[in-house]
Amino acid sequence: GKPDEDGGVDPARFNSHFGAMIMILMMSMFGTAMPTLLSFPEERPVFLREYSTNHYGTISYFVSRLAMEALVTFFQILVLLLIGYNMVGLQSGFFRFFAIEYGLAMSSTAVAVLLGCAVEDPKMATEFLPLLFVPQLLFAGFFVRTDLIPKALQWAQYLCSLTYGVRLALLAEFGECAKKASPVGFEM
Repeated sequence: GKPDEDGGVDPARFNSHFGAMIMILMMSMFGTAMPTLLSFPEERPVFLREYSTNHYGTISYFVSRLAMEALVTFFQILVLLLIGYNMVGLQSGFFRFFAIEYGLAMSSTAVAVLLGCAVEDPKMATEFLPLLFVPQLLFAGFFVRTDLIPKALQWAQYLCSLTYGVRLALLAEFGECAKKASPVGFEM
């Protein structure tokens, strides 16, 4: 990813760096969404019993649950980046990349909460995992360029949080390289 001595970028190094960065983004998305998706159907009977006896309301339950998920996600992403950031040799600032990762992780956790609340059985929640993850992978532009997706489906990329995470990470990681390599008078 870093420019060579002559100012160019080695494509093999760029592809490896880009692939490692994408893997870190996907690990944060999968690692935070999966436990959340599976926990909601398991906790559903307890919630319904306590809600029916007026122990608490739905708003207080979800606010407390959101606070706990935010804290757990914070530490999951922190551990992931403490290991992966230096191992991969990311160039963007640690806290900038952490903010991108945390935003991606929280948005995928939110979608997992939505799907987890919609099903009653943890096994059924597991069956919905491809519904959560496959569109993210297809529309993020990593496996298939987004301009090769049929025009009628291209709008769906804007519903996928991984698309935004990849674009922000690319700007944070390679934005300086593009400025160094851009022609005179071209602004990014």
